[in-house]
Amino acid sequence: MDSPTEPIVGTFAPSVAPPVSTHPDCEDPVGAFNQCGGAGYEGSACCRTGYDCVEMADCYSECRPRGDRCSENWGQCGGLHWEGPECCWPGARCAERTEWYHQCIPEDTAA
Repeated sequence: MDSPTEPIVGTFAPSVAPPVSTHPDCEDPVGAFNQCGGAGYEGSACCRTGYDCVEMADCYSECRPRGDRCSENWGQCGGLHWEGPECCWPGARCAERTEWYHQCIPEDTAA
């Protein structure tokens, strides 16, 4: 059998539901922890259900969980000076990546 002339490249993308919003004026909601505002930003300014657009700096706003909700898969769940949720959705665990960043890793994923 001949070997392929080009390498076979696989990609892995976690399975995440598309963002939805219950706000009637929001046609293109931004997903969790994605940009939703800031100086010069031209994308959608509304977040998926359960998230609010929070100003992080003059140039950047991000969709953050509303209230005391837990972080979804791949979201931040702790770290030095982290002020967001410190728990993960069921089926994920909070793994320390650095002292500054802890991340929700699905239990069926190698960390």
